[in-house]
Amino acid sequence: MSRLHMRDRRIDAFMSPIPPSVGPDEDLRSAARTMREHGVNHLLVLDGDRLVGVLDETELDLVGRVGVRGVCRDVVSVEPFVVDARATLESVVLAMREQRAHNAVVFSQGAIVGLVTTGDLLRALEGSLGCKSRVRTPAEVRQRIHAEHIRIHSLLDDVERIAKNAEHCTDEEATQLRTDLRGLGDALQAHLALEEEILVPLVRASDAYGEADADEMLREHAEQRAMIESFFIEIDGTASRSVLGVGAIELVKAIRDDIREEEATFLATDLVSRAANGH
Repeated sequence: MSRLHMRDRRIDAFMSPIPPSVGPDEDLRSAARTMREHGVNHLLVLDGDRLVGVLDETELDLVGRVGVRGVCRDVVSVEPFVVDARATLESVVLAMREQRAHNAVVFSQGAIVGLVTTGDLLRALEGSLGCKSRVRTPAEVRQRIHAEHIRIHSLLDDVERIAKNAEHCTDEEATQLRTDLRGLGDALQAHLALEEEILVPLVRASDAYGEADADEMLREHAEQRAMIESFFIEIDGTASRSVLGVGAIELVKAIRDDIREEEATFLATDLVSRAANGH
């Protein structure tokens, strides 16, 4: 499978998890308390299902320092900047610069799936430069992997929607399916690398799991990479939409099964924390 250049990768490969939300009429002090309790730097401001805007820590800190009393809608007066999950990293960076936006809410199929901040973009740059990431806490590891799983489920939904009717789809839909599959493959490779960076060391160092479990995870990753590569060799060599659709559905099922097994084994409540503490 040909790897996408970093600038051409989908923006949802770099986004953060969906932050907590507050209502537009919620008191700013209450919003600041919500932010502290969840340990986040951003809050979505939602009026029912409608996105009003995004509050960040800097804004709340500023209004707190000057003693401003008010509600969230008073602070988020500008139109929120939104992007589609399929947008490329390059296009989002250019758009954020043009709009002077510090964050972008990521949508897929009309639903919010994440948030991209300047911090996320800096981490993407650090990764491309080979910079070492800081050591994450067990809670951060669990949250990050879960967020990745949510993102991958969104990609799987995109693929599955077209693949179910691939035999009878239009030329445009067949092209879109192949594009979505390439994006999915790139996201899966990045996800496996992320797990090897932040989850495998946690498992290896723990008493609850240990060396054997970490080695087994790496072995499974090798099998998954081989499966992904084999799949893309197959679809690159076929013009049959039926073969393409069936293969895509089988890949989607295998990935969903892997995610369910991983979450039950390593990401169930308290398991990651137990691993870190050796309980």
